[in-house]
Amino acid sequence: MSATELTGLIDVHTHLFTHEYRARMRGAGVFDVGGYPMPNWSLQGALDAMDKHDIAASLLSISAPGIDFVSGAALKAIARGTAAKLFPKLAARI
Repeated sequence: MSATELTGLIDVHTHLFTHEYRARMRGAGVFDVGGYPMPNWSLQGALDAMDKHDIAASLLSISAPGIDFVSGAALKAIARGTAAKLFPKLAARI
């Protein structure tokens, strides 16, 4: 789809919480996000919400606390794991 074909809104601030990301957070002793419980997130749920609210495109980012709770190889594993889950072609490049 080209930019000229897009209709609807563009969400420029969407957080994702893959199952793997939540598991890594818990494994590092992180059980909430700024005092709020971690939401149950799924790609299909995000797509359904986009359809419901006429959102044509969404810019994704990992939610707080980001990946600051790990370092070294674990940090790279989270980045690769998240990319592989959602964007297989991107993951092959990192």
